[in-house]
Order: sequence, then C-alpha cells, then structure tokens
Amino acid sequence: MVFLASSDQFIITGFSIVLLIPLTYSIFKREIASRMYTVPPYFLASIASNVCANIVYPILVSTLTFWFFKFPINDFGGFMCYLLVMSTGALMGICFGMLIGSFVHSEYAALTWLMQTLSIYYLGSGVLVNAADANWLGVIFLWISPLRNTNELLMRRMLEGRPDQIQEAVLEQLGFDWGIGLSAVLCMTYMLLSLSLGLFLMTYLSRGT
Repeated sequence: MVFLASSDQFIITGFSIVLLIPLTYSIFKREIASRMYTVPPYFLASIASNVCANIVYPILVSTLTFWFFKFPINDFGGFMCYLLVMSTGALMGICFGMLIGSFVHSEYAALTWLMQTLSIYYLGSGVLVNAADANWLGVIFLWISPLRNTNELLMRRMLEGRPDQIQEAVLEQLGFDWGIGLSAVLCMTYMLLSLSLGLFLMTYLSRGT
C-alpha cells in the first residue's frame, strides 16, 4: 500500500500535466512568433499555475488516508511529514509532465512517452523488483527512478516509532538503505533537472518559430 500511495501522486499529476503544452502548442507558436512573450515566462507560469491546481490532490489524499494507516506516530507532526512526502511525489510528476510536453507536441506521442517511461520507473521503484536483490540493470533503474526515492521516504515514515530492530530488518529486506537525506536530495535534483532540461528544450525548439 505504501508503494501505491507514493507512486500514485507522481502518476496522477504527470498525466494531468503532460498534455498541457501539446494541446496549446499551436497557440503558443503563434504568440511566440508575434513576440507576445518569451519561453521562460510561459514555462514558469505554466509550472506555477499547475502546482497551485494540482497540490490539492496530495493534500486531499493525505487527509483521507493518513488516519487509516495506523502509523505509530499519528499526531499532527506525523501527518505533515506524510503530506510532505506525498507532495514531493506530486511535484516530481508535475516537473516530469512538463519535461515531456516541452519536446513532444503530439498528444498521442506525449502519452506514449509518459506511459513507457513510467514502466521503466516502476522497474526501479522497488514495487516490481526488490531493490535488495536487483541485478546491475535493476540498479541502474533504481538510480533513475524518482519513485524509488519517495517509496523509501514513505516507508521510513511508516516505520518511524517502531523498534529499531524492526525498522532495520524491513529496510534491509526491501533494499531501502539510502537514507532520508540522500533520498530527499535525489528528489530535489530530479525536479531541478526536469525543469531545467524542459526549459532548455522548449527554448531551443521554439527558436525557429
């Protein structure tokens, strides 16, 4: 359940964003050609507006599900930690959706890119393949999958408050041994790289417009 809860945030927000640019690309090209604005303000405004719209989803899901998981630490502080992990997954999904939309301008192609990439991400998330037993290819998938990092963060949140022996045994069995710090840094790095690459590609591809 913990894997589905964190992965769901990435997937839902990714699907909600991926068609944003392809559906409006013809208007975007016309307005860029008319020099109404440049790419960076459009890209950043799209990100900001969609964060405001989609952040409702992790808040709603967290509020409805947190109290049913029976976490050992189920006070307000525990809820906020849970919400932070869920929101991180949602924000990464938004960034990834924008990245795909920045260079794929066909609705069908954008959805195909998203679904195929999600298949690879799932292989490295610890859901389909145990991270502790992964071969060399699985290890590569683990490092490129943002879902693996949110899964570890949420699993550690679920285990917090239980005896240390239980926490260590479960995390070792699942291969979630990167720690909170590294997992959080990798999540932030993924978002920054996705946004930077998306802005670069969109700017580059619109140069001839």
